[in-house]
Amino acid sequence: MNPPSKSAPLFPIVAFLFFASGATALVYEVAWLRSLVLIFGSTAFAVSTVLSSFMAGLALGSYTIGRWVDRRGRPLVVYGLLEIGIGLFALAIPYLFQAMPLLYRGAWATLQPPAYAFALLRFALCFVVLLVPTALMGGTLPALARFTAAARRNLVVGVGGLYGVNTLGAYFGTLLAGFGLLPGFGLGTTLRVAAAVNLLIGAGALLVAWARRREGEAQAGLALEEVLSDEAAAVAPGDGALSGGIIAGAFALTGCAALALEVAWTRILALVIGPSVYAFSLMLAAFLVGLGLGSVIVAWAMARFRWKGWAPFVTLSAAAGALAFLTLLGFQRLPHLYFQLFNRWGAGNDPGMTFAIGMLLSGLVMLPPTLAMGGLFPAALEGFGVSREQAGRGVGLLYAANGGGAIAGSFAAGFIFIPALGLQRTVLLAAWLYLAVAGGLAGVALRRRPRAWLGPALALGLGFLMYVAAPPWNRFLMSSGVYHYDIESDEPLSAAEFSARSTEGYEELFYREGLVSTVMVARERDVYGWLGADSVPGVFLVTNGKVDASSLFDMPTQILSAHIPLLLHPDPRNVLVIGLASGTTAGSALRHDIESLDVVEIEPAIEQASHAFDFVNGRPLDDPRTHLTIADGRTFLLLGQERYDVIISEPSNPWMTGVSNLFTRDFFLIARRRLAAGGIFTQWVQMYGMSPQNLAVLLRTFRSVFPYVYVFNTIPYTDLILVGSSEPLAIDPDRVDRRVQAPGVLEDLGRLGIESAAGVLAHGRLGPAELGALVDRAPRPGLLNTDDNAWIEFWAPLDLYRQTREANEAQIAAYARGLAPYLTAADPEALAEFRARLAAEYERLGFRAEEAAAR
Repeated sequence: MNPPSKSAPLFPIVAFLFFASGATALVYEVAWLRSLVLIFGSTAFAVSTVLSSFMAGLALGSYTIGRWVDRRGRPLVVYGLLEIGIGLFALAIPYLFQAMPLLYRGAWATLQPPAYAFALLRFALCFVVLLVPTALMGGTLPALARFTAAARRNLVVGVGGLYGVNTLGAYFGTLLAGFGLLPGFGLGTTLRVAAAVNLLIGAGALLVAWARRREGEAQAGLALEEVLSDEAAAVAPGDGALSGGIIAGAFALTGCAALALEVAWTRILALVIGPSVYAFSLMLAAFLVGLGLGSVIVAWAMARFRWKGWAPFVTLSAAAGALAFLTLLGFQRLPHLYFQLFNRWGAGNDPGMTFAIGMLLSGLVMLPPTLAMGGLFPAALEGFGVSREQAGRGVGLLYAANGGGAIAGSFAAGFIFIPALGLQRTVLLAAWLYLAVAGGLAGVALRRRPRAWLGPALALGLGFLMYVAAPPWNRFLMSSGVYHYDIESDEPLSAAEFSARSTEGYEELFYREGLVSTVMVARERDVYGWLGADSVPGVFLVTNGKVDASSLFDMPTQILSAHIPLLLHPDPRNVLVIGLASGTTAGSALRHDIESLDVVEIEPAIEQASHAFDFVNGRPLDDPRTHLTIADGRTFLLLGQERYDVIISEPSNPWMTGVSNLFTRDFFLIARRRLAAGGIFTQWVQMYGMSPQNLAVLLRTFRSVFPYVYVFNTIPYTDLILVGSSEPLAIDPDRVDRRVQAPGVLEDLGRLGIESAAGVLAHGRLGPAELGALVDRAPRPGLLNTDDNAWIEFWAPLDLYRQTREANEAQIAAYARGLAPYLTAADPEALAEFRARLAAEYERLGFRAEEAAAR
């Protein structure tokens, strides 16, 4: 046997470069995904489009460049140029992204295409922009596979190890982007840093190739003669090896199953560890580290134990399916485990511990099956029979096949299987697909033997047993929001005690694992409250474990979010509500004499869920003035042309990824452009789980777009409503009172005990001058929440378990003077009389400074 080539000592250097390359690739993916979600909107279809086009570019590049590098040789030079190309194109991408809205906005205005046609247009634009850099990324592994053919004795070990190292680099890049670069430096700087690293990687690869060439080695041992000389080290199909086409097809199916599992696991884990940007980063990192370690370990084991032919792929595919099925047995135990670890580790006082718990739970779910999934890559190389002279082509073909399957899996899971079958059955289907691949390959490999039917029959039998044995979970327990509600406890609880505490006394009314959210509506048994003259049951709406609406506690905010801006506007005709939820805000808006009401809701399942609140919401979807659009609010505002007198934005909490995009300065600017002259924009903001500094950042951001802002407090220590306008608001008490007395409006406000304009306006705490003083003197003056820095998305989750209500109330009370200074009236005596009534209402609500200012 010939000794290893002179390029063998270069292998660790190249492996390090490829590790860094994997890190930058995931930094790009995270950053580009964020950029395109901001442009296209926070919709699952936009996200899936980005991921699909990303994977398509990788597949195309690996296939085409793999074939090309085998013919041309000099793979280290090719690799270096690819990395430089990635870095240069990455620098140009932000400018291309900025131009994209101009293209699809024009198409929307001119053609008004149906939803799916417009989705295809977005996909085409996204594909064109991402095709070049992702294709270059896809070509890096086949190029280095060609290098590895000369650098390593065992091609499978070398290429499998490189794939694993690259994936581990991706793991590092995910954590670096999610926990370091993006929160610390913002989107633009993150992209520039990643591009600079790619340029350095490319320069390093070219420098190594140049140095070795000067030593007389033809491009680091890459001459075809050297590759062919090591006959003993060549990988040739063994007696049991399968044909290349079959193994490539099997690898594509396992790629489909892997991405379907990632989508489903992420949706399930979000119910337990929360839907923050950090939680999603931890989930992706856990998935990647399993793939990377699995590839490295299996590549080593195959060489150490001489594991040849078809057996490794069949065994690992079966193992991946079995381990994926076992995750179904543990999901329902995760909420109790999260509760135990949270209290045992003191996570309420240390956000770092919540990250550790999230990583641990993600690893418990994903690591065992992903180790087997990662090992499938070197196993596929062995089964494919990649030869040294065609290493680039073979690796490129396998990588492309797996990427193509991944495209199908990510799309099908999000848009077909989860909405149609649910999360558990999607996991079950993906697990069975792994078993089917193993059984099918076993049957093909044994096709000339009497028992060739045994593998497929066994796969079908195990699939049926898994379907029968899969345990149903307690849907209420999984949707109880353990990451947020009643999490801190001085006493340990057993699993049964924890389940009873979380589920007893509740009745499920509606449940749907929808397109982007898991939605539940439940009723508290024997819990009723008073709204006006009626006693109503306690019903609440939960999305991804977070309560977003209710028939009791949230009613003041839901009702007043509509009435306050509609009463302040001199003549509202056209109104937009972002976020349907219980439908109460939309129903309250329809109490006014408006001409049209547009409602935008991102989750289709919410439409049906809202009917559980028909007893309090006034059935707004039945009103002919209402038009419901299933879309992301940001996309709707960005693409449309209609002007609104009042826009009411009432999304979920700003610390949740995706939702946070509706709290940035860039979003407020988009909304301002859709307001008619004299229009009003209303934004809900929380006081709980939000530090005074971050609340001040949100208030300052809103004020930077709307110079005239009035802050209302609908629920003490809980909810604020920001009412903004580009022009001063003339608050005429007489006009407001006349409109309050309209029968429908008075009846609706009467449910909150409000009978006059004074009762409405007494919720006003700050006017433009007072708010200006607050944000100017708050910490970090000048800091705004933007699309680039995503300050609130990254920093608000750290406040989730902190008691901030009293501190935020103190911050507001220090500047509060109420709305008395902003009242206007033609009759001074009538104004004085109203101020007295307003002072009495302030006294009733306990707002002392506002009461004093009104007297």
